[in-house]
Amino acid sequence: MNLIKTSFRTVVMVSIMLVAFTGCQQQDDAEKIDVEGEVTLIEKEEQLLYIDGNPILVQNPDHFQVGQQVTAELIDTNPHTDWDPEQIVVENIDFHK
Repeated sequence: MNLIKTSFRTVVMVSIMLVAFTGCQQQDDAEKIDVEGEVTLIEKEEQLLYIDGNPILVQNPDHFQVGQQVTAELIDTNPHTDWDPEQIVVENIDFHK
């Protein structure tokens, strides 16, 4: 009878540990993207900058001009969904001369 209780306790403890371990894991699905192209649209009020039609959120839209050539280093924090500017992190934007 004690062997059954000990085995049951062991199974329960291992199960709890597995659930806790699985719940604590974070998925790191972020994907780094380099985008090179032309600024095609600027929406200053929404702080959106479009590079070849792809919108990204920027803090300083006044620093950009339509037609300007740029290279942007971006991180897509959720690459499993369609392009979403709210899930794109801008690491750096370089201006071309």
